[in-house]
Amino acid sequence: MPVTLYCMTPSPPSKKISLGNIRTEQNYTQYTLIKVHPLLKGQKLDEDDEERVRRWAANGSLEQSLVMASYEGRQHLSLVREDICSLLPRHWVTSNIVQWMCATFNDSESLRFKADFYCIPPGILETVLQKRNLDSFREIPTKRLWVLDSMNTGEHKNERLKIHAYAGRIIEDMVKVTMPAYEHTKNGLPHFYPSIPQQHNGCDCSVFVIKFIQFWSLDKPLQHWDKDVVQEFRKEIILDIVMGPHNSEIGKALEALDGKHVRRNQPRKKTKAVRSPFTAPSTKSMLQRAGLPTRKPNKGGRQRKKNF
Repeated sequence: MPVTLYCMTPSPPSKKISLGNIRTEQNYTQYTLIKVHPLLKGQKLDEDDEERVRRWAANGSLEQSLVMASYEGRQHLSLVREDICSLLPRHWVTSNIVQWMCATFNDSESLRFKADFYCIPPGILETVLQKRNLDSFREIPTKRLWVLDSMNTGEHKNERLKIHAYAGRIIEDMVKVTMPAYEHTKNGLPHFYPSIPQQHNGCDCSVFVIKFIQFWSLDKPLQHWDKDVVQEFRKEIILDIVMGPHNSEIGKALEALDGKHVRRNQPRKKTKAVRSPFTAPSTKSMLQRAGLPTRKPNKGGRQRKKNF
């Protein structure tokens, strides 16, 4: 819930989106720029380098349980390759990805997340009951609930209104636990439904959530995001995690840049010999066992005599 309206967060440029560490030259005011890891500072990474890291991190043929990213200072927050692979096109993004990005935004140096917004990730009770967040909540004179729903436009049905009211009540209940003097609003937090981009499938929900957190503000509406833009968002998030400033497993990404971890799949053989007593022998082997010639006769049915 913004205290002031000085966050300028325009929609990202159409289709030509910065990938990870290479940003566009368009001027953003208070845009949340995710920095790279300190060990990557000073290195000139081109698009081929970024693509190499992405292919390694989201390679479905490699070990899926391998830890790809561990958040410094949060031992419980780690991502395995299976989580990273959920950022591939048309995949359901795991809640671990959303939680990682929420923590990244909250720990950033951006004024947007120091004064205006605080991300409440899926581990809600662990993060919302922090002193900085509670102090910010106290200073907001008018409490409001902004509902950013990328799958519903127009008039909301009664069922969804009940969900929104319930979410507002949970927020107030948590505040009451830590701030006994807080008084619940009489009719619940007032709801507002800003105009936001809409998704056209059921698998991009988490991508929209992450980018709403990063881009949305009251003073400038977001433009439409087509499927190409959303696909670039997925690529960008992979780099923001694996090469981000809070990844204590950055050494694995550095090895991937050197080409030590990246390997191509071995070509599959069309025929594979199976050695087993139960395997039917081939025609050639049967002829050899019978002492018969294995070579085919020449055309005409007669073998030519050799002149010596």
